[in-house]
Amino acid sequence: MATIDLQLQQDVLQDVASIIGNNDLLKKLHKYLQKLKKEETTEESDVMTEADKREILADIKEGLREVRAAQKNNIQLQSAREFLHEIRH
Repeated sequence: MATIDLQLQQDVLQDVASIIGNNDLLKKLHKYLQKLKKEETTEESDVMTEADKREILADIKEGLREVRAAQKNNIQLQSAREFLHEIRH
């Protein structure tokens, strides 16, 4: 989190205080603040951690091992089209 700017906080609070009597503006401000918080949460969840990346790579490696083992043992695997059909239905 960035360093807290006290002057910025004061300015924001003064702006909010100046519209206290106006319900329409307060509703708009509330809606906008909710949208900002949702965007921030979404941005945070969109960030992939190193652990997530390692897990994905491990899953890919495991899948490739399975393919190699199937090829080595002449086992017929599902095509991508068959797999997608299976998970959709």
